[in-house]
Amino acid sequence: QGAEEDVQAEQEWDGPEVEQTFYYFPVDPRTKKVSVNKVQCEVMAVNQAAKTCTLKNHVTKSTYKGVPWTDLKGDED
Repeated sequence: QGAEEDVQAEQEWDGPEVEQTFYYFPVDPRTKKVSVNKVQCEVMAVNQAAKTCTLKNHVTKSTYKGVPWTDLKGDED
């Protein structure tokens, strides 16, 4: 029953909020491969309709646009 509650909690999530911090595995624009190193990013904007967001890397100040919510990782992931 605990697993069902977890699924419901994920389905009810309204997405990230601006200024929240998540970890993200960026995609290399040259190779189109996902990085093995996660980076800490801050949510700068949220697109509710597309379920995507814009992230800003805390270290390099790079921005990542159109990141699906499913690609965001919390501290425990």
